[in-house]
Amino acid sequence: METSLARRLFLRTLIASLCVTAGLAIITLLAGDFDETAGRILATTAFVSLYSLMGLPGGVLLDQGRARMLAWVLVSLASLSFLLAMAAVWGDGDDLWKPLVVTSAFAGACAQIAAATSRRRETDGRAVDRLYLASIVLGFLLAGLISYAAVAEVDGGGYYRFLGAVAVANVLSALLQPIVRRMAPAAPPAAEGASPRLVLTLDRLPPQEAIEEVVTSLARHGSTVERVERQS
Repeated sequence: METSLARRLFLRTLIASLCVTAGLAIITLLAGDFDETAGRILATTAFVSLYSLMGLPGGVLLDQGRARMLAWVLVSLASLSFLLAMAAVWGDGDDLWKPLVVTSAFAGACAQIAAATSRRRETDGRAVDRLYLASIVLGFLLAGLISYAAVAEVDGGGYYRFLGAVAVANVLSALLQPIVRRMAPAAPPAAEGASPRLVLTLDRLPPQEAIEEVVTSLARHGSTVERVERQS
């Protein structure tokens, strides 16, 4: 129940930050008065939205009870990146942009892996497994290349062409996973096209939050609850 409440609060905060960001951008563009303070406020709301979205897959994993270490690493990196961004925006933080790029790059890699992990199914075939592993390797490789480019201030064109090739391969490995998963043959029905049924007899009617937790737990194991019947 506490996890569900925290998730709703996080999503509401994310929605509010996105709305505020869009509203400030519209007002600034229409007013035509874009001073330094307005730019900092707009950058702040943009960073709130960016790192909230980046940390969202970690919240999904925590809600599913899967890969908790990855989820907490992602949440920590996204939070640290946001703090560095605020220090750079509102303070004299020219020396903070390099660590900000490093933490953001690895937060992005963890976010991609967390999103892919949250969609994993026990029925995934070898092709999906290999794409999943490839996305992990490519994601961290891309984060490392971006970090090195920022810290060492690389200006060679060949380096960035290689970085771009890794980025394309990384995106491809992430996009192919759900496509290949959908191409897998569907599991045969339980009997004559009828959905399998699980009947639970309880001594009393549980609260709605308990029912939602059971449905979520079944979803983690690949079973979708199509209907919940209540009988007195």
